[in-house]
Amino acid sequence: QERSITVGTAERRGRAYETQLNVQLDNVSPEVLGLLGAQFKGYPVSLRRVSLRMNHGLLSGLVNLSVWGSYNEAG
Repeated sequence: QERSITVGTAERRGRAYETQLNVQLDNVSPEVLGLLGAQFKGYPVSLRRVSLRMNHGLLSGLVNLSVWGSYNEAG
């Protein structure tokens, strides 16, 4: 089964942790990019890479993001 979202392992980057988040799009309308951006508004997320293609007005491809945060050993 193909997954639309995959989450990587948190990696230390100085005093912060970075976790890569991959969003696989398969024949979605361009408006989905706006919805995706709205979901992450206000959070420490950066865009790493975008690889999209358009076919008949629909997008397919990969959006690769970095989600930043701190690690809490106490859980």
